[in-house]
Amino acid sequence: MLYLQPHITKQPGRPPLPLEKQMLMCIWYLSNQEGFRSLADRFDVTKSTAYECVRRIIDAIICLRQDFIRWPTPVEARRTSIYFKEVNNFPNVIGCIDGSHIPIARPKEKSDSYINRKGYHSVILQGICNEKCEFIDVSCGWPG
Repeated sequence: MLYLQPHITKQPGRPPLPLEKQMLMCIWYLSNQEGFRSLADRFDVTKSTAYECVRRIIDAIICLRQDFIRWPTPVEARRTSIYFKEVNNFPNVIGCIDGSHIPIARPKEKSDSYINRKGYHSVILQGICNEKCEFIDVSCGWPG
């Protein structure tokens, strides 16, 4: 939380919600298929407050992404490669990749491009992790 604090913009008006509550709201929103109305009810805030909290936390995380998510150096890549070879007998591996479809509302433009193989509108989230389960690359936003 301390990393995020300097990146959370101050809002005029009422005192801000505690950072911990904002983070919990954001984590809940990102990990469940729940709308802002349900999120607001769950955390006893207005729908607009729920939206603003999620947006602020995500913006702060984006500001910090280069500090935590980065492609490995040659030394790190070699260490990871050695690990996967010794533990799993997979040579020349520097990361494990997976993806997920993030449901979205139907876009106004080019909406057919966002329909995934399961028939709903989404954007693709792809992540690559090293042997320590640390993200080394993340990509999000391509049409489903």
